[in-house]
Amino acid sequence: MPATYAGDVQAIEISNGVICSEGGYASHAPVVARSLGKAAVLYKDLEIKEDSAVIDGNVVKEGDYISFSVSSFKTPRIYFGKTDLVVSDPEENGLLELMAIVSDKLNKLKEKGDLDIEVLANADTLKDAKAALKFGAEGIGLCRTEHMFFAEDRVNYFRLLLVSENSEIRTQVLEKIKAFQKRDFMDLLKVLNR
Repeated sequence: MPATYAGDVQAIEISNGVICSEGGYASHAPVVARSLGKAAVLYKDLEIKEDSAVIDGNVVKEGDYISFSVSSFKTPRIYFGKTDLVVSDPEENGLLELMAIVSDKLNKLKEKGDLDIEVLANADTLKDAKAALKFGAEGIGLCRTEHMFFAEDRVNYFRLLLVSENSEIRTQVLEKIKAFQKRDFMDLLKVLNR
């Protein structure tokens, strides 16, 4: 996709990864993809056509396999055809170790008074918060509550709230949503109060 908008989140949810041709590492599609545990790559040589995409002169149609390798340390690569999936483990690939080194350096600078900075994470779910803390975040800087309703067992409550013309139904749905949010925020606060 060239760029994405809020309405594209459902496509990102069902995909295994995202390739986009506009924006950057911190633009909407990569951020949403990573928040859902999916890989995302920015690839400027992507041309979207009506029934296909062209990547580096390779035509990709619905049902074709493409894979990509996205590393924090290397230029992303795209592979055409089916490949074996290699799931990166931050505990084994050195990423947690690198984050610990960076965190240690930041903490030493803060202790000396040479740096006034907090490292906060975007975390919308308990899973996000736990991962952020594992990577050295000091807390949550942004929690987008609407992301708490992306889960399959919750999204229909939110949709019903939006389309219902019956105030009694809306009130019942709001109570259900309130219970979800209360539980979610309690879980987030518990994990942050370690």
